[in-house]
Amino acid sequence: MSPDSNTAQAKLELFTFELFERAAKVTIVAVGVLYSLGLLITNTYLALIGVSDFSSIKPKYIVTGAWSSLVFLLASLPSIFLILGWHELRNYEIQLKNLIVDLLSRVIVGIMITVYGYHILIFSLHIQDSFLFSTLIFKWTGSVSVAIIFSWYWIKIWLKRRSPSILTSKLVNYTYLVFVIWLAMILGGITLTAKKIYAKTPEALGGGKPTAAELIFNPEGMTFWKQAGATEPTSPSSTNSGRVLILYQDEHEFVIKTQYKNGNDKIIFLNKSLVQGFLPKEQ
Repeated sequence: MSPDSNTAQAKLELFTFELFERAAKVTIVAVGVLYSLGLLITNTYLALIGVSDFSSIKPKYIVTGAWSSLVFLLASLPSIFLILGWHELRNYEIQLKNLIVDLLSRVIVGIMITVYGYHILIFSLHIQDSFLFSTLIFKWTGSVSVAIIFSWYWIKIWLKRRSPSILTSKLVNYTYLVFVIWLAMILGGITLTAKKIYAKTPEALGGGKPTAAELIFNPEGMTFWKQAGATEPTSPSSTNSGRVLILYQDEHEFVIKTQYKNGNDKIIFLNKSLVQGFLPKEQ
């Protein structure tokens, strides 16, 4: 082979190696971000029932983070379409009326994509909740839009911070405001996702939907069950719990929701050594 061919081959191999190296780094970062998001949302849900689980390593967290990131992305589309449209049109001599119409058209397109995206996402996660859909559309998308638009304005101020017309105090004030808005938006979004989406998504799809079941106790478990004040089985000789909801389980315990004798729903932490097994029930 000629020297030129050897050089070309070496450059191609180097380019291929660098391409795979960059792809591997991007993949590692993406998986890490999705895993962290999934872990955070899962433990936000568990905190609502008095449990935490930061120690275990579960691939499920990546799935949770993947569809959670879609919720964030879909909520961002209307404001992103508005900002991109503004940057694209601001340098053209367009009448104000036409500018407003064009921007509104872009925002409507963004809203339509968001609405259909939410429909597809909720359907894919096997969730049937019209209130969840309205919450995502009005509350969550509105909150994200406000945060992004305020951030956009803050970035414009920051880029012009050396201009005499931009006061330092104005930049500082907006910095604090943007930080508070984003903090509230992120915390609110994680809580919303944990309570309204994660709690209604089947575990196979990265969620924590409770499992309806009937527990079968050993003698010690039946004694504990009666002492806990939970609803007694219909037959005195039965060792079954009746219908309960398994909210969470690990290697050592169940976290279940059941009805007490007074009719109120209560959460019970039940050691697995007290249970011989359980029978799944229809939701």
